[in-house]
Amino acid sequence: MPARRVAEIFRGKKDNETTSQLLSQIEIVSEEEKVRKMSLKELLSNYNPKENDNFIYERLKKLSNGKPCIIFNDDGSVNVEESSKVFEAIKGGFAIDTLVVNNKPRRVFPLGESFAEFLMKIQCFLA
Repeated sequence: MPARRVAEIFRGKKDNETTSQLLSQIEIVSEEEKVRKMSLKELLSNYNPKENDNFIYERLKKLSNGKPCIIFNDDGSVNVEESSKVFEAIKGGFAIDTLVVNNKPRRVFPLGESFAEFLMKIQCFLA
């Protein structure tokens, strides 16, 4: 984190703010900087569809322009390689809703939706 940002936080300190509150703000800014420097593959590797209120989610949302961009493996983990291809297509101006992976069609999921939720919806529909 740039020293300037740390100085701004401490200079802007109000009388009722404690040092622990200021350190908390510094940690948040530091985490945001760390995520901003991550590569796309690092972001996808660390993405958790159950957490949609963190910096990784926000960064992926910005990079995908809000379009569906996640492909899951059969075990529910993110398929980083194939999801990266979807991001490249989005960058090129294309929207993909299905991609063939290992001769199987795979749905491209929006951020925040998990493979497990999708399977539960299908099971409820078929029941």
